[in-house]
Amino acid sequence: MIRTLIFIAIVAAAAAGVDWLASNPGMFLVEWRGYRFETSVGIALLGAGVFAVLVTILFEILRWLGALPRRVRENRRHKREVRGYRELSSGLMAAAAGDRQAARLHSRQSAKLLPEAPGVLLLSAQAAQLEGNDEEAAHTYRRMLEAPETELAGLRGLLAQAAKADDREEGLALARRAYARKPGLPWVVTTFFELLTRHERWTEALGLVDRLESLKLLDAAEARAHRTTLNYLVARDLLREEHHKEAYAKALKAFRLTPAFAPAPILAAEAGAALGHKRRRRRLLEQAWELAPHPDIARAYADLVPGETPQERLKRFERLRKRRPRDAETHMVLAEVALAAQQADAAKVQIEMIPEDELTARACRIMAEAERALGADAARIETWESRAHEARADPAWICEDTGETMPAWTPFSRRGRFNQVSWGTPLKVAQLVSETPATLVLARPAEPAAPAAAPKPRTAPAAAEPADGEPDREEKAAPAATPAA
Repeated sequence: MIRTLIFIAIVAAAAAGVDWLASNPGMFLVEWRGYRFETSVGIALLGAGVFAVLVTILFEILRWLGALPRRVRENRRHKREVRGYRELSSGLMAAAAGDRQAARLHSRQSAKLLPEAPGVLLLSAQAAQLEGNDEEAAHTYRRMLEAPETELAGLRGLLAQAAKADDREEGLALARRAYARKPGLPWVVTTFFELLTRHERWTEALGLVDRLESLKLLDAAEARAHRTTLNYLVARDLLREEHHKEAYAKALKAFRLTPAFAPAPILAAEAGAALGHKRRRRRLLEQAWELAPHPDIARAYADLVPGETPQERLKRFERLRKRRPRDAETHMVLAEVALAAQQADAAKVQIEMIPEDELTARACRIMAEAERALGADAARIETWESRAHEARADPAWICEDTGETMPAWTPFSRRGRFNQVSWGTPLKVAQLVSETPATLVLARPAEPAAPAAAPKPRTAPAAAEPADGEPDREEKAAPAATPAA
């Protein structure tokens, strides 16, 4: 519409000009070197216009001829680039399909046509990898590190090379560089975290959990589990280095995050004992039992008093019963301790207090031992032993990758993944192939006390022990106990 209006305006202006010239006739006279040119004004103006058009056409022809060599060069370069990118695209497709011959052929062609293109280096590296030439691939990936636009791709390729060669030190250095370059890239953060855990750099890995959660690579529950595990592992290393105070704080933090993670309160109790707080150690284990009874906590609690008699241990374990009186694990632990104290009647009573639908293989085995100690007939004992084989499995440490049970908690699964071992009830088939059958955990005579080690010199006096009825400051900060069901 606008173009039409402009055209109409131009035509109207031209018509008005012609009309004006017709209304105002005149003569145009030129005398030059004896020549006389005479015409009307209209013809003179028309001639001037034609002359201007001819000059313009001539100028454009000369300009086009002057730019012709440059246009020819640009056209050739454009065709070369089109061919080069076609070769590059075909080469990348061939590399993805695993066609090493085609990938190498397209790589050479694209390198000739596009010597400066970043993608050519990537194709060359992938072609070298397909041919099994890891040295050439690594060299090409390192060349990619020189340009900002290809640095991350080069780092990723070198990380794959380092993983293939099992060079963890090189892999960690590359992952650290990639993280410094692009800390918000998901694969960079996950790779860096994985390599930090494999190198047992627990403190650094702990600092990455917030980043993983903010990038939605971990949900809230997974992030909490990672923080729990990493705080525990940091505490374990600190305890080995005899930094007892720091170890106690970290282990207690892990306990606060996840009270059901039994290794944390056990380690915190051990660190507290190293600080000279034996009562605090006992109370911490009792509080952990109240929150989440666990066989490992019972073992640690049994080891609090070396050399005690089975009867003394049975009396001491009454503290755990008061903390969680109706829990099946409490009944089984007390039954085992009663068996060790040669009180089979008491052991039998404890197992009978467990609801029928909560009886596990271990509970049935304890009952069989109690019946044997009471002199029951063989048929009755065999009945309980048969029930032990048919009952549901006892909770155990389970590898989430394979589903099999493990004898103890470890930071890595059978397949090497971090924090994939959890406490739970395994499937029956997993229990059948387990390395450890459902055995009793505490029914053994108390071991004689080991000779006490010479105390190490302390740089500062130990804190005064609280009275039995006075809670420790750290215990006040620990998770609140949940009443027994």
